[in-house]
Amino acid sequence: LCGDPIDVEWDAEAAVEYAAARNMSVLTLGLRSANEGDKWGWRKYDNTASLPVLTVRYNSPPTRPVGLTFADPRKRCESLLAFPAPLAPRPTLQATLTDPDRYGSLKARFEVYRRSSPNNQHVWTGVPTAVVSPGRPIQITVGVSLSSNVPYLFRVRGEETQADAGYGNEAPDVSPWSAWCEFSVDTQPPPAPRVTSTDYPRSTDDEGTGAEYGGVGRSGLFTY
Repeated sequence: LCGDPIDVEWDAEAAVEYAAARNMSVLTLGLRSANEGDKWGWRKYDNTASLPVLTVRYNSPPTRPVGLTFADPRKRCESLLAFPAPLAPRPTLQATLTDPDRYGSLKARFEVYRRSSPNNQHVWTGVPTAVVSPGRPIQITVGVSLSSNVPYLFRVRGEETQADAGYGNEAPDVSPWSAWCEFSVDTQPPPAPRVTSTDYPRSTDDEGTGAEYGGVGRSGLFTY
């Protein structure tokens, strides 16, 4: 005698991924016994308007990060070969992460390279501990001191956090790498300014007892 009907489930992930990867508009699934010649393997299933049901939990990979810039000091990232003003030896990099699903949390992976020929040289990789919602900027300070007046490049990609991707033990989805941002740093401060003036020339001795010039409220021309 048969017992009461029960719900049963099968894993159709491989078939769904195959169809999605090929943009198939129709997916056909079938059931069969492990041994079609075994009468004890016979089963009967409901086939109604509400059953069977295919349930799909999907996740879209993050899209390519945008808005590459420098947060500290605040400088815009121009196009390749268009250097922004010189930066500090350890600038703070910034990018905006996006995701077509518009929910969940994203992590960022920053990479810095020294521009060289024929291949750029990897200098540093940083992954901020913070996570952000899609459409929000994320920052990280370069973890090594960069050399002065050397062309560098940085790029970034977005990565799903494990919790939001829902993959269990599988690796999370990642975005394509962003466009490159080229920059340089300046570790040498400018020299002390040299000031000259014919209206207020430098005193002739260290005590300032030379000839007097100008006066209170009288303007003069100075060259720096």
